[in-house]
Amino acid sequence: MHAERDTWTLFVTVVGLSLLVFCTNLTLLTYDQKEDINICPKYSKNLVGSITPNLTDTSYKDLESRFTWLRTGGHYTPTGCKPRERVAILIPFRNRGNHLRILLNNLHPILYRQQLGYTIYVLKQANEKPFNRGKLFNIGYKEAKKFNHTCFVFHDVDLIPENDKILYGCVRSPMHLSRAVDAFNYK
Repeated sequence: MHAERDTWTLFVTVVGLSLLVFCTNLTLLTYDQKEDINICPKYSKNLVGSITPNLTDTSYKDLESRFTWLRTGGHYTPTGCKPRERVAILIPFRNRGNHLRILLNNLHPILYRQQLGYTIYVLKQANEKPFNRGKLFNIGYKEAKKFNHTCFVFHDVDLIPENDKILYGCVRSPMHLSRAVDAFNYK
């Protein structure tokens, strides 16, 4: 299975936001259930709330050297606790390298502070046909589903999170994480 993941990594370019969250195989805890003490908290003490995004472009090499917690292929699993969820973040992409690097530069630290087990799938359209975001999401979802994720986040490359307390996790039904954006004066 590991070799299969490496093959997919080369095909898709797996690396580092979200419009819609979709959950599968999710077991919600009720107040009557006792939580495993080794499970990561829903709201990590590392969260800071409102943040100012860093819009400075950087190189992939710099990103790689800064985010030493990432495993090959854009994977992270917390080491001090068991993650509540295994999140797949799907980002369709073509010809916007600077936007992708800026997003990854902001997104990886947020996901790290949220103590999620996550994989970021960058879905690159290689042909010159009109950009087909929906098809890329479908392909990415189908491939990511093979790796037992409990939650799927469909993200645009140009939406940068501004609050790490907006969790990249699962809820009972699909939800929109970016209900307000700065381009529309947050309305």
